[in-house]
Formats: sequence, C-alpha cells, structure tokens
Amino acid sequence: MDDKRSIYTNYLIERLGFVEDNFKQQYVIELMNSYGKFNRLGAITQQEFDNTYNNLLDKETYKAEYFKNKYLHDSNTNLYIPLKDSFSLIDYLHIEISIKKRKNLSFMPSLAPYISATDIASYTYCPVSYAISKSFILPKISAAITGTALHERTFLLKVLSSNRSEETQFLDTKWEGEYIDDINILLGEDTSEYFKLMETAELIFSGHRREANSNKIFRGKKGRFVGQPDYIFLSNKKEYFVVEEKFVMSNSKDNGIFYENHTNQVASYIYGINAFPVNFGLLIYWHYDNYRTAGRVRINKVTIKRIEKTARLKNRIKSVFSNIEFFKNNKLIDFDVSARNAKKCAHCVYTAYCGHKTGNYKKVSLPYSIGFINLKNVGFPSELKNDKE
Repeated sequence: MDDKRSIYTNYLIERLGFVEDNFKQQYVIELMNSYGKFNRLGAITQQEFDNTYNNLLDKETYKAEYFKNKYLHDSNTNLYIPLKDSFSLIDYLHIEISIKKRKNLSFMPSLAPYISATDIASYTYCPVSYAISKSFILPKISAAITGTALHERTFLLKVLSSNRSEETQFLDTKWEGEYIDDINILLGEDTSEYFKLMETAELIFSGHRREANSNKIFRGKKGRFVGQPDYIFLSNKKEYFVVEEKFVMSNSKDNGIFYENHTNQVASYIYGINAFPVNFGLLIYWHYDNYRTAGRVRINKVTIKRIEKTARLKNRIKSVFSNIEFFKNNKLIDFDVSARNAKKCAHCVYTAYCGHKTGNYKKVSLPYSIGFINLKNVGFPSELKNDKE
C-alpha cells in the first residue's frame, strides 16, 4: 500500500471511532483478511450502474471500461456486485462509513414469541450480532449466499448414496447452476465411522427443499423453542440423532476447530426437539476454497464432530436460552468490552453495522439502537488535501 493510500485508509479507520487500544490494531489486521467477503454490500442497481457508466463514457472511455469490469451482474437480484478481485479495503470502509452516516436502515417487525436454534447460535457468537440480526432487514454477504447455495446441493445425501463412484471418494459432475460441484472428498479414518453410521441409518427428516417434509419446524415441549436441523436419522441401534452441515472457507489453521456457536446450535436440537428422543448430534464441516472456474466451488475436506448429551452441555444451553429470554424481555443488557474478539468482529456478517466493536459502549439494546451506529469527526489529512476533489 503506497503512502497516500495508507494515510487515507488510516483516516477512514479513525472515522469509525475506535478506542485507542490493542483491539483496534488487531481488528485492522483481521479486517485485511476479511473485507473481501463484504463485497455484496457494495451492490448497485441497474440504473446506478448505467448512469455511472454512461457519465464516464462521455468523458474517458478507459475509465468507463475500468468501472464496467469491476462489477458482475447478478441476474437473481438484478444488481451489479463488485468483483472480489477489484474490491478493496478502502471500498469496504467507504461502505461502512456510508451506512453509519446515512443510518438508512429498515427495522424488522416485532420479535417472534419463541427462540430458535439459529438465535442460540447467533447469541453464542455475540450478543451484539444477535441484536443487530433481530433489528434490521439487511442484505446477505457472499459467504452466506454461497453457504445457502451449497446447502441445497445436498452433498451429504450424495456421499451416502450407493451410486457414488468409489467407496472413498465423492465426485459429482452432473449438477449445473451457479455452484457446480467439483469435489474430491477423502473419507479418511477421522470421518469413516460417522459416514458408516449414517449409511446404515434411516433418514427420518431432511430440511432441504427437495424433500416433501422440508418445511416442518420442530418445537420444544413448552413451545418456546423452535428449530429445524438439516437431517434427523434413526440408527440401527434405534437411536435418533441430528445432523447439521456447515460450509466453511478452508483454512489450515482452523481445520481442527469446531466453533461453539455451531456446537450450541446442534445441542439445542438435541435438548429442544420434542418430536423425537434425540440421543446425540453430528456437526459436519464441509471445507471449501476460493477455487473458481466457470462458477465452480471446490470442497476439499470434511471434518465431523459427534456431540453427546452431558450435564455440562445441557446447563450451557439452558444458560444461553435464559440469557436470550432475559434480553428479549428487558431490552437492555451489559456488554463486556474486554470480551471483544478482533477476529470474530472482523469476520462477523454484521460488522459494518456494529458500533460496539469500537469499545465505546457498555450496554446493548434490543432492538439495536441507531445511537450505537456513529462516526467520529476527524479532520481530513493535510497530506491529501491537494488530492481531494
């Protein structure tokens, strides 16, 4: 990064209003690795694209072509999405500053009278993230869209199919669409016993749209909990178990880690579903990389964790459930500034809307107050004033 870009980037970060501490430094480092996932927040309409392109075309053709090549048209939404390769940290910071300057956010309707498995996962990740998710109608980021699309490919059912080409690998080239499977998954020693367990079990429920009962929502005994796991199986030992799939960006450092929010989500199914006596759960991570050719996403590894019933796990889920109920009822809770995690904040899907990452607030409200979404008044760098338009 050249000197002027560095000065300008630091200016934009200062505008976010962070408390001067080690967290700020670590957050910026982590954001350097995560900002690309927020490119969809920079989406523009057809009219905005056409107006900008035509205005540039009237002046200098090469600038118009440069602008045009920075975007990809999404036919599903009719929006133009910035390409990740051309989406910079400065682009992201401009978006966050614009959000917090305009505060043009649409509030969601009133809270549902129940707590979902997704709520438990979201609150476990961060109470602020949960509050934001329950307050505003917000666009999905690329990773969320990728995850949804990959979920609908029903990889697990294909792996379990007797028609897979070889016993130790799954390669599907038949599917077409935005995400075409390009998979060579080794069913090694770490996962083979789990796949054998599922292969010999009866599929009781599938939460994917292609299944007839996929819209079924399971409720707790008192109706205060709702959830829909990806699958419910009945083993040959007559034990019911749930399976939850997650699609995670491949990272060698994280390949052995199963995140607490996902574990709690599975645990909420184990203890919360009343329709079946669920004995245990499996959490499956499909690790995918950035490989893209003709719209392909490549899954290169699978890891699985078995989650058993324990008194400690039950108490943990009950505690999270109670904390959410308290938050929903009282609308305000304490926020521990020292508990901020720079990596989690930088990768959080709601980081562009969050004021708590700055370290300035010790309370969080539900709905999330617009008063938390602030900017700091910072003078424009004197070194750049000659370049300012």
